Amino acid sequence: MQTFYATFEDKFDYNPRFTKLSFELKNPFRIDFLSGQYLKFKINDQLEQEYFFFSSPDIDHGFEILIDNSIVGPSTDYFSKLLFGDIVEISAPYGEFTLSEGEKELILIGTDVGVAPLYSMVLELLQAQQSQRKISLYWGLDNLEDFFLHDEMSLLTKNFPNFNFHPVIGKALPEWTLCRGTVYDCLSVHEMNAGALFYICANREMNDKIKNLCLTNQVSPENIKITNYS
Repeated sequence: MQTFYATFEDKFDYNPRFTKLSFELKNPFRIDFLSGQYLKFKINDQLEQEYFFFSSPDIDHGFEILIDNSIVGPSTDYFSKLLFGDIVEISAPYGEFTLSEGEKELILIGTDVGVAPLYSMVLELLQAQQSQRKISLYWGLDNLEDFFLHDEMSLLTKNFPNFNFHPVIGKALPEWTLCRGTVYDCLSVHEMNAGALFYICANREMNDKIKNLCLTNQVSPENIKITNYS
């Protein structure tokens, strides 16, 4: 773990709920982290807030995070008041929710802001490493209006035939032709490779449900990695 100071460089609102914040490192100028890890923002003298890296580790001169504006708290107020050029203090990296080496199929499963570490993994594997591993990303959201990354996912699936993306909408309209309900529901009707590696980032209840589904389908416990985003 190391302390870093970074400059607030950019803000992009995907929609009213989700926002990407970009930072450029000031001191030190480089950061070494693994996709799936997280950092801690110093919000004030009494509070640090954890956020997963949303960007790929190969971009080591800065980083991005994904915030959920529907989660109200001190950190929400902190980020709403940040001005471009402001200096922030973070510590990083933390966490062991990281990719295992090898060629096993990867099943990445997330809900809501839990897509952040999984998206970082996808970028590292496909764009940085040009990995040929079979990779599937399942991402669950309640409402279609909260869905983003349309263009990014379309481009990745077009350029990398080993990558599949499954958006899952809980309150989908009748015209929605892809998975609906929860990621658990979607996984339940898809054939599950018991020899794959599973990375799950959701709330505790959903994590437990998906873990039990994996175990029921003969996935070995050591092939299941879980982290909570809340």
